[in-house]
Amino acid sequence: MATDIETKILEKLFKSKLITKQELIDFLQGDGVRASKSEINSAIRNLLNMGYINQINPVGSSCLVITQEGSKAIQK
Repeated sequence: MATDIETKILEKLFKSKLITKQELIDFLQGDGVRASKSEINSAIRNLLNMGYINQINPVGSSCLVITQEGSKAIQK
């Protein structure tokens, strides 16, 4: 299924529902995740490709949201 970073991203999005990519990176790096920005971006891309998260642009800024599939995956 998902890597540790991807799981943490899904958990954060499950709780937050909506977050910018930079807020997510700041959260992960502040939460002690030992991953570079490029590794986090790669994990985000993987989750987008799996259909677990979507990227939206509500007011010009790009945000990430969890999908129903992502919610189901994190609750298992």
